[in-house]
Amino acid sequence: MEFAELIRISRCDRVMLHRPHHQVLDGTLCITGHHLIVSGNGEEPEELWLLHSNIDAIERRQQGMTGGTLWLKCKDLRILQLDVIGADQFAKVADTLEDLIRVEVDHKKAEDPTFRYPFFYRAMYTILEDGWTTFLPESEFSRLIQPGDDWRISYVNKDYKVCASYPSAVVVPKNMEDSDLVAIANFRQGGRFPVLAYRHEGSAPHALPAVLLRSGQPLITANGRRCKEDERLLNSVLAREKRGYIIDTRTQNLAQSAKEIHTVTFTRPRSDGTVTLCCLCGTVLPVWRAQCAGNKEQNRTRSLPESPPRPCSLFEAVFYLQWYSWDSQGKGTQGDHGALMERRQWLGGSTAAAVIMGNVAVQPRPGSGTARHRAAIANHPALRGGNYEPELHYPNWRRVHKPIDRHHVLLDSLTKLMDGVNDTNSGTDKWLSRLESSSWMNNIKETLNCACLVAQCLDQDGASVLVHDTDGLDSTLQVTSLAQIILNPDCRTVRGFEALIEREWIQGGHPFATRHARSCYTPSAQRSKINAPTFLLFLDCVYQIHSQFSCSFEFAENFLVMLFEHSYSSQFGTFLGNNEGDKRAMKAPSRTASLWSYVNRHEVLPKYLNPMYEPNQRVIWPSVAPMSLQLWAGVFLRWVVNQGPQEAAWLVVKELRERDAALRSKVSRLRRQLHDLEREALEVGVLSPATGLEVA
Repeated sequence: MEFAELIRISRCDRVMLHRPHHQVLDGTLCITGHHLIVSGNGEEPEELWLLHSNIDAIERRQQGMTGGTLWLKCKDLRILQLDVIGADQFAKVADTLEDLIRVEVDHKKAEDPTFRYPFFYRAMYTILEDGWTTFLPESEFSRLIQPGDDWRISYVNKDYKVCASYPSAVVVPKNMEDSDLVAIANFRQGGRFPVLAYRHEGSAPHALPAVLLRSGQPLITANGRRCKEDERLLNSVLAREKRGYIIDTRTQNLAQSAKEIHTVTFTRPRSDGTVTLCCLCGTVLPVWRAQCAGNKEQNRTRSLPESPPRPCSLFEAVFYLQWYSWDSQGKGTQGDHGALMERRQWLGGSTAAAVIMGNVAVQPRPGSGTARHRAAIANHPALRGGNYEPELHYPNWRRVHKPIDRHHVLLDSLTKLMDGVNDTNSGTDKWLSRLESSSWMNNIKETLNCACLVAQCLDQDGASVLVHDTDGLDSTLQVTSLAQIILNPDCRTVRGFEALIEREWIQGGHPFATRHARSCYTPSAQRSKINAPTFLLFLDCVYQIHSQFSCSFEFAENFLVMLFEHSYSSQFGTFLGNNEGDKRAMKAPSRTASLWSYVNRHEVLPKYLNPMYEPNQRVIWPSVAPMSLQLWAGVFLRWVVNQGPQEAAWLVVKELRERDAALRSKVSRLRRQLHDLEREALEVGVLSPATGLEVA
């Protein structure tokens, strides 16, 4: 497919663009494969370039045959109003933009590098430092591993087959063989076995170094499945007579429910053409009558617009779950029927022992299916359960549950927050009520509270900590990253913070492509439960610490804003894909430019530096009290409240600091000159030592 097939109109004259804090721009609209461009017709050239990947949703408001208005709601939280004259032109512009946005969001096309702008972008500046090689794992891990240490770099995941979301190199205990790591990966959610994230020298007297680990949840089934290699790994990181802490960012009930498998049995198809939803797990079931053994509530029903292509046996009814994909509105999209028949032939019969869909084990009558298939199902990850580490097998580890919201709950919170922000006509009481009901500030408090607990265990107790949620991709990374910012002064510098983002988030496997495919302006019916502003919440937590310790960070607030914008939509390849393996498959390091290569240039970096920075080598402890937290105006309010006065004030501060530095330098130079003159005067006898001036 070519972009030309989607662009119904490439140029439209006499459009009017309304932007926050700008005059109305009257000019010409141009649509390319990746950009929406509006050029003004005035004497002074003025343009707006907007990536299609930055558009989260489009609202049409047609005004008869005269044209209409398009509301472009962007992932950077701004809302643009575009007035188009002419009904035909209006429809073509709207259809073109919606199709181009759909290409960015569509999962299959989004994975094709030829459709992404970073593969078309060519840097117009000289790249002095390749950002793709600046933070290689070997160089970063050298700070964690000391000569003769008990840790080593393992390349067991060099082909990304042990854990798809991990990088090729990880740091593990030296006494664990690669075969042990493979066994542990089969025991942990998503193959995310415990790896070293940070090593801290405690402040307590005679304290031994404590380590921070992260992983996915253990896959413990109802029959108490265990992994001795996993137990040995965790016990090996503890010093003698020391205890460690396992911080689980889920509630205890949620962690326990992870090991429950919902068994669903099917009978003949219904005649009313409805689809059943499991109330407990939310799984969409097709037209066959279903009974969920793990759910005592009454299942909801929903109309099913399409039926299977022909009457199906029980086997085909079960596998129809995998063959037929469902969106959030219950509409089906047929898959490859040939592949379905191949699987049926592979199983050697018309019935199957079980088929997995999410957290649901779909089972026909007992004893059916081939032995080969039953063995394959027994090893399926969805049947391995979940839960947390039992104290019986991990006696030296104390488990603490610190629940943090994630995924669609977090996106719903952001949606409510922005609904309140964009309602500029609401009064003070209503605004405060909507801010509280959004729970966004509460999410910040809970995340910071958990990070402070981890930092306290490492620094004050000298205890090692393992952090995990379900899959270790969201709240786990938030907590481990924030704990390092609290403890490690290097993470508060520009290079250190970039290394932290690269190490914990990009190489750590946070699925940016999946989480950021949709944002808060997308209608809830079109979202996926795996869309989430996890990284934005992390940056907001960093901002809260930054605002309390404004002199301890080398970078300014706008550095965090820049990272937020590029994580959702960018001309750089740094945030492409869901993990390192995706980037390697796309050949992103060789075919795209790195964000770090651009930011670290000497002509760009100064605008992101904090003029108030004074290096602070101590641990900083942020307050998580509600009155200590504030709404991040630089992100959430910048398109509603003009931030110009604040930016101007910071420019004055920057000028004063530069002038102060220049005056201090001049004073030092004059003192050196005075000292030299005094020495010369003493040598020629103009001054005697008794009457010589004392140099301060």
